[in-house]
Amino acid sequence: MGMPCVVDDIRPYLLYEYKNKENKFAIGSVSRDRFIEVDESKKNTVMQAIDLMDGNHSYEEIENTVKAETGAVIDAENLYSVLEKAGLLAEEDKAAPSRSEFETLGLKLFEAKITKLRSFFKALSHLTFPTALITAAAIVFTVVFGIVNSRYVSSMSLLGFEGHYLRNIVTIVLIMGASIMLHEFAHGIAASKYGIIPQKISVSLYLYVSPIVYIKLPGLYTIKPRERISVWLAGVTVNALLLCTGFISAILLSQHGGSEFMISAMNYLWYVNLVFIVVNLCPLMPLDGYFVLATLLKIPNLRSRSFASIRNSIRNKSVQMTPGQMLYFLLSVIAMGYIFLKEIFAMAEIFSKNLDNGIGSAFWSIKHYLLLILLIFMIKFVRAKKLRRESV
Repeated sequence: MGMPCVVDDIRPYLLYEYKNKENKFAIGSVSRDRFIEVDESKKNTVMQAIDLMDGNHSYEEIENTVKAETGAVIDAENLYSVLEKAGLLAEEDKAAPSRSEFETLGLKLFEAKITKLRSFFKALSHLTFPTALITAAAIVFTVVFGIVNSRYVSSMSLLGFEGHYLRNIVTIVLIMGASIMLHEFAHGIAASKYGIIPQKISVSLYLYVSPIVYIKLPGLYTIKPRERISVWLAGVTVNALLLCTGFISAILLSQHGGSEFMISAMNYLWYVNLVFIVVNLCPLMPLDGYFVLATLLKIPNLRSRSFASIRNSIRNKSVQMTPGQMLYFLLSVIAMGYIFLKEIFAMAEIFSKNLDNGIGSAFWSIKHYLLLILLIFMIKFVRAKKLRRESV
């Protein structure tokens, strides 16, 4: 008879508090960043059973003890199976590595630990509220400033980069890179305010076409909903501040004879950050806007539930989802399809335009896409070979 044993830091955390139905708890491990959802009425029973899963009690002993002390009946073996699927067993090798949607539907390119920056994040965590106030004031000022200087706004252009090809490319990469990194570090700084320690920063190729940078914050569901929202909005708050900085700087430089290059750089700064804000707040992608929406609606795992409901409906040949889940699924698929097909059509258009110059010229015109495809296959091949070697 098995002696179930789970990770020893499993605790209950209030996930959502409802007015007209049972509250929902997240029961899990911060070290593993794995949790299961449990209704409040079952929380104590489940936790008592989990506490007995220390490798010294059989399933029967756990069930008998829980029934004797609480009067509740629990299927210990089934609970253990749920914990196993969640990756909460004591054995590390049985805990499958946590995979985000970016990794499941794409390719992880790079990952680096940032735990050594803990003191850095903590030191800056006191600036989160002042930064939010400054950003709010900056947005109001930028709107007024833009209205007052409307003739400069109407003449703004993102196409002012001329000559110095390498310098322009470096500038664009630096602006984009800095905006992305400040966005992600803002999440880490805000999370540190509530005791969450940033663990890793990862880069994935979502849907194999769209590069995504994200920071891993284990235990985010252990803090209050409003605190989670403040962490998720921290990134776009910094993007909004950069947007205001770029917009105002571009106008001031235009008024005072600034160089064409610097004006274009500032225009690019505000434009890039505007795009980042819009994209990140879109709830149809697994980005900040989605997590904020799910938290406001108090629907745990809104996205995965909608996708799982579709799979179950197809498997059972019957509709097993709400109209809301169906709508969210359809809109999400449209958004994902747009991201993927946009790149495919762009590649096809470039290829067809250069086909008149010969097949060689056509292929050369899409060399960046071909190099990306080659990189994906190389990474897949190396990782598959590594897994085979480890399994021997």
